[in-house]
Amino acid sequence: MFELQWPWLLALLPLPLLVHARRHLLFFVQVNTLETQTHSLRSKKLASTFLLWLIWASLVLAAANPQWIGEPISMPNSGRIYWSL
Repeated sequence: MFELQWPWLLALLPLPLLVHARRHLLFFVQVNTLETQTHSLRSKKLASTFLLWLIWASLVLAAANPQWIGEPISMPNSGRIYWSL
């Protein structure tokens, strides 16, 4: 059974969104650069944003300390060895 030791750490997942929103609230003068960017720049920005979110989610999940709970299953030690020449 899969269990997180500290599941409350998953509440940190939206933290980058809050930081981003706060930065835009503090600096309310925004320049709309999406109209001047080309399609390739937008796709690169989207890909890098997705990669950063994936890294952040992985770090938060690792910090929550996932564990397998339950009895370990022992593997058999006997078997046949097949030698081919």
